[in-house]
Amino acid sequence: MALTAAAVQAAPPSVLPELMSALGIDPSVLGDTPMPSTHANPPSAKLLIAHAEAERATLTAPTITPAQAALAEAEQRVTATDADAEEARKAVNRLRARLRKAKKAAAEGTGAESDVAVKQKDVDDAKQAYLDAQRRQCEAREDVAAAKFGLHEDMATDAERDAYFASLSDDEIDTITRALNRRAAPAAEQALTEGGQPAEAGTPRDTGVYNAGTIAM
Repeated sequence: MALTAAAVQAAPPSVLPELMSALGIDPSVLGDTPMPSTHANPPSAKLLIAHAEAERATLTAPTITPAQAALAEAEQRVTATDADAEEARKAVNRLRARLRKAKKAAAEGTGAESDVAVKQKDVDDAKQAYLDAQRRQCEAREDVAAAKFGLHEDMATDAERDAYFASLSDDEIDTITRALNRRAAPAAEQALTEGGQPAEAGTPRDTGVYNAGTIAM
């Protein structure tokens, strides 16, 4: 622990016995170097001990790979989109209640039809917002599938990766493909806009000899 070692060198030598005892360090590591003596009232090593324990915890903490971090972030987005969708659903119900109240008031002559129209538009907008929230929920879950697929980068051997790839079902592959395509879509659109439409240079293309098909990219 380099930072702790530097702090020990800057501290009074008499704190060393307390520090080593608190950290469980065997005095034999000093070899032939004698343990510094302590006087009647040696300075406390509590702050130094806390610093050392914090540095040790940092050094021994499990390492998070980029793929694992991406998965954690994707799972957090699922939680966020679920909350957004639930709030959007509640908003639809609230606005429907207001619409019913406005319709009743209009039917009884205590309200205006224009207010009903406004409330109806609010409901329609809320329904669309709910549909958008549900779409984001679906996309977030697809992103989790793609992030889990990204964990193959952490696998130790090619054989392990090959076995994982072979275990994927067609539905899982389709889900991962949609997520990865959506991730690449902005860059693809920008490339097509800046570079023009792909075409065979200098030669008229006879598309009549081709059959339409779908290629998984």
